[in-house]
Amino acid sequence: MTEYHVDLRLDGDEVLSEIRGALRYDVTLDARQITVSLVELTVYLDGWVTDDLSRRRAEELARAVHGVGALENRLEVQVTADP
Repeated sequence: MTEYHVDLRLDGDEVLSEIRGALRYDVTLDARQITVSLVELTVYLDGWVTDDLSRRRAEELARAVHGVGALENRLEVQVTADP
């Protein structure tokens, strides 16, 4: 019987693309001010969101992507004033 080994790890560009898509298409999150980067196997979330729930949601979505190991959530919460 022949054994096959499949490497299911995503490369860095694929991981970033998956995270960006998850953030962009989540209906509960406004991700327009979030940037995602990958440095030496660590994913970084930078930018700002309007509340702590959004900060946690962005991290949750990023961590759910296959291939994400370490993640540093550097998102800041900036409360915007209503006009």
